[in-house]
Amino acid sequence: GKSKKKSMMNKLVEDTALGRYFMWKTVTDMVNKNTNGKYPAPFAIIDAVKYGLDHPKGDAKFQFEREAFAKLAATSESEALIGIFDGMTRMKKHEYGELAHPVKKVAVMGAGLMGAGIAQVSAEKGLEVLLKDRDDAAISRGQSYINGNWEKKSQEEAHDQLPVQHQHVQRRRIDRRYGKLEETLWFHRYDYRGRIRRPRPQEEDRCTV
Repeated sequence: GKSKKKSMMNKLVEDTALGRYFMWKTVTDMVNKNTNGKYPAPFAIIDAVKYGLDHPKGDAKFQFEREAFAKLAATSESEALIGIFDGMTRMKKHEYGELAHPVKKVAVMGAGLMGAGIAQVSAEKGLEVLLKDRDDAAISRGQSYINGNWEKKSQEEAHDQLPVQHQHVQRRRIDRRYGKLEETLWFHRYDYRGRIRRPRPQEEDRCTV
């Protein structure tokens, strides 16, 4: 079929040296922000796309991509990610048997996207959740993420299931879910059974939550 005609903006960005410079700078900055420079694969992808645009004819671009893939497969990051995947797969197939002690409270280290998600799902299952991070700002971000998800779920459930005059019931459900979640900066406020304990003298100046 016919190739789609480029817009003037696309021509300025893709077909000029200045436009490409700013395009790749923006892409690289975004990758750095999301990976903290710890994952080599996104940068290798950028290099492969750059090479393909600079060498549109022939098979050299495919060879460049194959060689980049081979190098990535041999990195320590690749080995670690494959190990995580294998471990998660084995856990899904593992039969743990009966619980020796019923789980009532869980502690989640880190209130980022993954930690907040784990805390949210655990609270929804009826568990008491202790969510820890290094400072108030990090905990607040996790708290906002979880609360936003619950608000969205509440609106969807209310819209699908409840008449308008009974939608306050959903608000109470959110309040009960959130009552299962507690944020903290210091785990030493809790003993191994999850009970709040009195801080030691050297800890009192650090127990800010």
